[in-house]
Amino acid sequence: MTLPPHPGLAEGPVYLDYNATTPVDPRVAEAMAPHLTHFFGNPSSSHPYGSELRSALAAARAQVAALIGGRPEELVYTGSGSEADLLALRGAVLAAGRPHPHVITQATEHPAVLETCRALQRLHGARITILPVDRVGLVKPADLAEALTDDTVLVSVMAANNETGALQPVAELADLAHARGALFHCDAAQAAGKVPSTSRPWAWTSSPSSAAAVAGPVDHAGRDRDGGHTARRRNTVNRPSGTSPGRRPFTPPVPP
Repeated sequence: MTLPPHPGLAEGPVYLDYNATTPVDPRVAEAMAPHLTHFFGNPSSSHPYGSELRSALAAARAQVAALIGGRPEELVYTGSGSEADLLALRGAVLAAGRPHPHVITQATEHPAVLETCRALQRLHGARITILPVDRVGLVKPADLAEALTDDTVLVSVMAANNETGALQPVAELADLAHARGALFHCDAAQAAGKVPSTSRPWAWTSSPSSAAAVAGPVDHAGRDRDGGHTARRRNTVNRPSGTSPGRRPFTPPVPP
């Protein structure tokens, strides 16, 4: 299917920064339009104005779940990809209940992960290991295996690098982490909707994805996954109100 040129790109210079954000697909704008111009209300409300939006939100949740191979009830909407990373990392580390939890990440992670790790080290006494990458930007599974300890509670490695395009061997890395009883967090913002997943459905415990990276508006949906572990329970730090009890307090986003 061939789409007409995006109106925002018609007269401008060639745009190549699609890993930072993408223009909104006209079909996305069309799907959102009724919720910007006609429907309104809080999806959590019990009156008719809320029920219409609640149905739309449920449909959108099912679509995102199908895209990433998850279940609708596992999705947690957040304000951005960076917030989703922080929520997953901070939640897993603080819920581990250890005085000096060990976290492993790698050198070319997004700053949202690296800076969160540094904050966990500074504020909560976490021990952080940053693995190197090889000449093509990949983490060697052997390096991860050597770094894992009995105190490791979380491993965080992105699926696809936003600058180099390197695709990490996340399935193998997740297997290594899970074998040692650690959770595996994978920032998949640059992979969702672009790179078919070759890993098993339960390969990772938490995997954020970003609408802005796949022709949607600058918004975000992150998901929590069990992955054979109690990720959603173990990631619970606070117990706020809202439609993601125990994970994030918020008014559901509409348009979704």
